[in-house]
Amino acid sequence: DDPDVGRSIEELVRSRGFDIEVHNVITKDGYILALHRLVNRKERLGLPEDYYHYSTIKKPVLIQHGIFSSSIEFLINSPFLENNNSKSGDNLGFGLHMTGRYDVFLSNTRGSLYSQKHVKFSNQEDAFWRYSFDHMAEFDLPAVIDYIKKITSSETVAYVGFSQGTAIMFALMSLRPEYGRIVRPFIAMAPITTVSGVQSPIPSVSIRQLALVMSLFLERPHQFTIPAWLSGVFWKSTHLNESRVSVYSQHASSVGSWELLHWAQLVISRRFERFDYRSRAENAAKYGQATVPDFPLQAIPREAVIALIRSDGDEMSTVPDQERLIAVLKKAGVALDDYVIPASNWSHADYLHGLDAGRLIYDHIIELLDRFTL
Repeated sequence: DDPDVGRSIEELVRSRGFDIEVHNVITKDGYILALHRLVNRKERLGLPEDYYHYSTIKKPVLIQHGIFSSSIEFLINSPFLENNNSKSGDNLGFGLHMTGRYDVFLSNTRGSLYSQKHVKFSNQEDAFWRYSFDHMAEFDLPAVIDYIKKITSSETVAYVGFSQGTAIMFALMSLRPEYGRIVRPFIAMAPITTVSGVQSPIPSVSIRQLALVMSLFLERPHQFTIPAWLSGVFWKSTHLNESRVSVYSQHASSVGSWELLHWAQLVISRRFERFDYRSRAENAAKYGQATVPDFPLQAIPREAVIALIRSDGDEMSTVPDQERLIAVLKKAGVALDDYVIPASNWSHADYLHGLDAGRLIYDHIIELLDRFTL
């Protein structure tokens, strides 16, 4: 009976008394990305006046989802805008918007729920799905960030990424260090680069076996939608807001098979490396060498401002991999804020769908943004 079941992102936002703009951002390789922007609504639906105390100049903040996800994930954790235990509530997008200090943008990477268009290819063609998260770092993020800078006339953009959304920003800053000065701050929820501690989601089937199956689709990449029987694997949680599962499942997003293959590659290699085309000639054409190079994290500039939000109970961003990342960033001389969520068994899914996510995470994100951007 949850009224949010069946609602589109536009319907959901308007039901909360706000409005939403949809901007189409075209990447250099032709993908049309939907960029959502939260805005005020003239019709206030009887909400208290103090929800609308907006400053004249607002800092643009880009929020980036992870794999099997989309922009709506940051708006659906709770049906309520308020939570007595939290200053910001349990929905990051709305919480940031209601401070009145931030211009909130929510992006959607290629192939996800709202970004399945291309200037040339249909999403029914194999060519549409010929990408990994490497391409999101190379094309999607720069296009979206540059677009936000242009329409807001801001020199910098704050960025909050979750999971794969952190990986593509670490990749971008390493490949194009100038973005380490444009993106201020970079807040990484469940930060991921190396994934050596990740286990196979299917019992008795190893990551190597999964990678072998997925590699069969290297020549014919395709769309992959998580099957219902496997979805529960990604909701291992003691903090899950179970009353909202029907809403969460409605908005699960498909991904490209190369995207999954790239992650399997990283689990096996135990490195944070670029996509392996499984061809010395193709790798050489792309990278200037036959073997696959690492993303050069040591190239992230010292001026970058990075804040990590992590958990010791995360099954995807594991503590050893987190510590490996921290060591690399510290060696590069990057200013680093490190926050460990004060809750036991806080899992990967809990960042988005956890009870008390506002109190434990989103309040801290707003404090970080206020500290680094105001």
